[in-house]
Amino acid sequence: FFSLVPFMLRCRISAWAREVGRRRSSSLTAKECGEFLSQDPQAAAEVVKTLSESSRARLVQEVLKREAGGPASDHARKLFAQTDLNADGTVSINEFAAFLRLHQRAAGSGGQVTTEAGPTPLQLRRLFLRSLVPMIGFGMVDNGIMIVAGDMIDTSLGSALCISTMAAAGLGNMVSDVAGIGLSSSIESAAGKVGLPSPNLSVQQLEMGACRRVMAGGSVLGISVGCLLGLTPLLFFDSKKKEMRQVFFSMDLDHNNFLDLNELSAAMTKLDFHIQTDVLLDRAIEVSGSAPISISFETFCKIVHSFQPPVPWWQFWNRV
Repeated sequence: FFSLVPFMLRCRISAWAREVGRRRSSSLTAKECGEFLSQDPQAAAEVVKTLSESSRARLVQEVLKREAGGPASDHARKLFAQTDLNADGTVSINEFAAFLRLHQRAAGSGGQVTTEAGPTPLQLRRLFLRSLVPMIGFGMVDNGIMIVAGDMIDTSLGSALCISTMAAAGLGNMVSDVAGIGLSSSIESAAGKVGLPSPNLSVQQLEMGACRRVMAGGSVLGISVGCLLGLTPLLFFDSKKKEMRQVFFSMDLDHNNFLDLNELSAAMTKLDFHIQTDVLLDRAIEVSGSAPISISFETFCKIVHSFQPPVPWWQFWNRV
């Protein structure tokens, strides 16, 4: 028995020596691996491909443990702030996906992986104004030209071509779209001369969800305000003029573009103005300045307007 004790001790010591040597060898191999990855970033993808799912999960856990505490905690907080785009203290799946896409693009280019901090509230306000102002101009030009062109087409070509009011509006919209293409650069140049401060955002920041939502909101509000301002021409339109033109030429039986007193009386009756002939004659003399033998279309419009009650300017929808 006593002769076996030294032999067992020698075996135990040899096993300990082999374990120490193995650990030293593995530590050296890990150090060499880290130096190799730092020299060749593309090798990291190849290494990850060779790992099993459990090995990858264990590797991620070790990385997170190291980033969570000690000197690397500031770096972890910085990465979290860059990932939390809306600064609500939590990272949504969309924010994390955007963060991964950013790293994938940087890794695919073979360059250093860089991240951009989220935009500040001041930058978002400036971006909102930069998106708002040009769209106001676009809305004004588009709606204003459509209304003016549609009215001109409806008045001049509507009867000749026998087209409806909606068809005239569609043709007016075509004219406004063509004009918008030609005036787009001028509108953007004019908006740039307003003197709005630049948000100073990078391309990566402009691709963030917060910037996209702000740009969409500014564009929607701007185009809405512009279209409302583009309704201004309606304040100067006379929607009854088309009806008066149709009645005038339908009552012009001899087709000489003038009405006599009897034709004038019939036209006023057709427009629901039941007026006695002597009163109508007095009004025609008052409007034209003399006793008219024949009444032109312009004089006819003045006579009709003289019997209509005035419409307040703020009730512009009654002019439509």
